[in-house]
Amino acid sequence: MMKKAGKYLLYGLSLLFFIYLLFDFYRRGVVTCETMKNAKENFTIKTPPTPSTPPPIIETLPEESTGSIMRRQSASMDEMAIIELKDVVIKSSFNSAYDGKQVSVDNIQKNLNDGFRLLDFEIYADKNKNPVIGYNPDKSSYLFNKKNVLLLKDVFSAITKYGFNAPSPNPFQPLFVNFRIYVTDTSEYVIYKKIASYIETFFTPYMLLDGNNVAIPITKTTTLGQLKQKLVVMIDTSILPAPYSKDEKLQSYEELLDKCGRDYAQATDCDSYYQIAPDYCQVNRWTNIQGGKEEMRIYTIQDLLRISIQPVLVNDDKSTNTVDLKFAYPNEIYNENENYLYGNILYELVRNHGVQFPLFSTYNNTRALKNMMDYFTDKQGGILTMEYVIKYYKADT
Repeated sequence: MMKKAGKYLLYGLSLLFFIYLLFDFYRRGVVTCETMKNAKENFTIKTPPTPSTPPPIIETLPEESTGSIMRRQSASMDEMAIIELKDVVIKSSFNSAYDGKQVSVDNIQKNLNDGFRLLDFEIYADKNKNPVIGYNPDKSSYLFNKKNVLLLKDVFSAITKYGFNAPSPNPFQPLFVNFRIYVTDTSEYVIYKKIASYIETFFTPYMLLDGNNVAIPITKTTTLGQLKQKLVVMIDTSILPAPYSKDEKLQSYEELLDKCGRDYAQATDCDSYYQIAPDYCQVNRWTNIQGGKEEMRIYTIQDLLRISIQPVLVNDDKSTNTVDLKFAYPNEIYNENENYLYGNILYELVRNHGVQFPLFSTYNNTRALKNMMDYFTDKQGGILTMEYVIKYYKADT
């Protein structure tokens, strides 16, 4: 009996041991699966980064900074400081606000960015008797396109903003501004006073003025050093204002100036002579060069090409034998044929006639314009010596 009981006990213990083995095996299997599952979910094998190829080293010259350009242009002006105005050529734009279709401030900025250092404008009176910049395709009358004008104050603001700062390539060179003022009757005389007021507001910080705050006359012997970064106001006095009445005709501008004088203090003396005088004399006060007088002769380019040649002779110091200042309009100012547009007109005007201010219509894409631009592009400036223009003749291409 005892043997039988022991036998059953042994069987029971064996069964329990077997059950324990099964349970242990099962437990180990679950843990292992869970471990592998978690490892798969939480462990990501990171692919090592592929070494990148460094960018090639490209050797380039450093871009010239605006400050460097300004210093170079300033130095260039210093080199020309002793050269007189009569011995240079100014890159000059005709009707500088006009682009061939309309007048705009953008075109003024474009001319300045292209290096022009003389700007030319037509001034009219609008219906409110305010001075405006316009364009008149018919130069035989004082009519203009009243639908497309610029307020004078906006034009003056643009001139000072873009004329003496980058991106103008030559902000240290003097800037000449020429006005052709057209008035049709006495009711428009008030624009002279307004023009004078705008000149005083916008231009005087850049002008050469005397101790009485009056514009200093610029002459043929004025040097570029005296004009460095200065604005020079020019008035075309050959365009006479309308007379006071039909019975009183203005015989000449000289006659008016005899009564008025340059000094604004004398302006009241003009009142009994012409109603225009007090207002006109205010403009006169701010004028550096009076075109059409002895100090600067006015021509059309065609006029000069018709007259006898007076060759310019250059001395060793780059001075010349020129005796006066000359200002040449393109012929369209008098509605004449532009039959000179093909050829090296700049060279002819300088070499044969000593013209300092040859004006070109930048909206007429001619070979003459391209040839002129090539001269100034080579020197990266808006002022050349006559010696340079004559020496480095550029054939018409």
